[in-house]
Order: sequence, then structure tokens, then C-alpha cells
Amino acid sequence: MYLGIDLTCTESKPTACAVLAADCSLLWLGFQGSDADILSLAVRHAPSLVAIDAPLGFPSGMDCLEEEHSCRSQWPFN
Repeated sequence: MYLGIDLTCTESKPTACAVLAADCSLLWLGFQGSDADILSLAVRHAPSLVAIDAPLGFPSGMDCLEEEHSCRSQWPFN
């Protein structure tokens, strides 16, 4: 199990978090408003890996991150 945290964590702008199963299927996706909420999420799911400051979305115009797929962006990678 994996926990991704796109760390912002202010009360006015909650932190995006995602929990993935070992097969990378999405188990939970949402926002947490405090450090205590993030900790509670981690304790509840007991991930084997926590990725802090992990982006939880694709760059604009992308629908995957594989450079060789036919779904790649109209813009070249730099």
C-alpha cells in the first residue's frame, strides 16, 4: 500500500492525498485539512511507502506519464 501526499496543508488550502493498493489501484483520493488528519490517514491505511510532495495529477494536456505512449501530449518533453 502507498500513500501520496501533495503537501500544502493549510486550513484554507487542504493537502491532496491518495492511497494506492499494492497493485496501484486507487483506494482513496481526497483532501486533508491538518497534520493530524494526514497522520490519521497514514495510521488507518498503514502504507509501506509514503511519497511526500508527490504530484497527484498529470501535467496539462497529458493523460499518462509514459513518453512513448500514443497518448502523449501535443507538446514535446523537455
